[in-house]
Amino acid sequence: MSVSIPIFIRDPIHGSIRVIYEEEKKILDSPFFQRLRYISQLAGAQLVYPSATHTRFAHSIGTMYIAGLYAKQLFPEDVERIKAVRIAAMIHDIGHGPFSHQFDDAVYMRAFKDVEEVQSYNMMGHDYQRYKILQRFRDDGILTEELYNAILDIWNDKDRVGGAIVQGVMGADRLDFLLRDSYYSGTQQFGSVPLDRIIKNTFIAKYEEQDVLAYSYKLVDDLYMSLVGRFFMYKNVYFHKASRSADMLIQQMLQEAAEPLNLIEHVTDLDKFVSLNEITLGGMILNSDNEKIKALYRRIFFERRLFKMAYELYEPPIHIDIKELRKEVLRMYLEKKYVKPIKAELGDEIPLYPDTLLDVTFFNPDEFTASNVYIYDPKHRLLPGYGEVITMEDTIKRLKYLPIAKGFGIMRLYTEKEYVEPVKKIIHRIELEWKDLPSTKA
Repeated sequence: MSVSIPIFIRDPIHGSIRVIYEEEKKILDSPFFQRLRYISQLAGAQLVYPSATHTRFAHSIGTMYIAGLYAKQLFPEDVERIKAVRIAAMIHDIGHGPFSHQFDDAVYMRAFKDVEEVQSYNMMGHDYQRYKILQRFRDDGILTEELYNAILDIWNDKDRVGGAIVQGVMGADRLDFLLRDSYYSGTQQFGSVPLDRIIKNTFIAKYEEQDVLAYSYKLVDDLYMSLVGRFFMYKNVYFHKASRSADMLIQQMLQEAAEPLNLIEHVTDLDKFVSLNEITLGGMILNSDNEKIKALYRRIFFERRLFKMAYELYEPPIHIDIKELRKEVLRMYLEKKYVKPIKAELGDEIPLYPDTLLDVTFFNPDEFTASNVYIYDPKHRLLPGYGEVITMEDTIKRLKYLPIAKGFGIMRLYTEKEYVEPVKKIIHRIELEWKDLPSTKA
């Protein structure tokens, strides 16, 4: 009698991760999933944190593992649903292009110019691409029609519990990248997540007659501290000034490479996309006749000659609903207050690169509500006389010792190294002039 030997993957974050289902094994060995070995998790940050060279491949397996823990806790007898949740988590990032998020703005926005959800920023380009790959898995017989539809329901939040497990605020994706990114960046103090405690105190509960993912009241402080850690990861790693400088240069390189290297066709044709990764793209760039793209690649990865930050300001975000419009308002602010005066004095040819980042916060009530995260309080300690489930927003309002942090934006201005000092001097003078303006307050 033959015995099926289980497959275990060694992982420094979660220990031994078991590949359980036959569909998982087939996806794991597919070229679409294997290409994630050569897609970096943190594109620009690895030029700041030397060990942050981990990949989307490892993150995807870790996300599958955490999603499986959630699923076994919440519906232990429903094998098909556990399978759907694990696979939805496993392939949630399968559409990422080279250098991950930088590829979205530089290439996917052009490739999917006819896709309204992508153009309106309601869906990232890599999320749209994963739908196409999911269809390929179905068409190739790796996934049944039923499993295909179950994964779609999770990604589209029709399965609210499954969606919260995979991509919610405290879902498998975010918990794994917080643990993994902090480990490889050497900032473990920001990635302290009591994973086992969170999983074991999670429930399916009713809220407004719908099933929702709910966390025990006793977890409130743990959830809050995990969010504080995530906030500091954004501030210190993802939005580090040099990380962002590298990201900006990578995005510029990808924008320049999109047409000469025909990257649009590599995106729209899945048979070509499967071989597009950071190694093959680097070869395409270095073997091309385009000296501008090659110079950018050498500048970033051979010389590490990044833009230098000349100015930084933390401000509350302007309250406009559309995210991209708000970013544009901040760009206009930088343009009017600093860029134009600097160019007027130093010349139009001086290189200046504005960067605007919005809504950096460690607690956003809207984010929790939108992601179906609720607090399970059967003893009615938060709302005496009301139901057993309360939103996270109402929880924080009633627990006065936990402050709601207001979001803020980061505005930065970069230039080349040789211009940093003259640019700083002009900015300093502008700041003094604005400071001396008469107040308009009554």
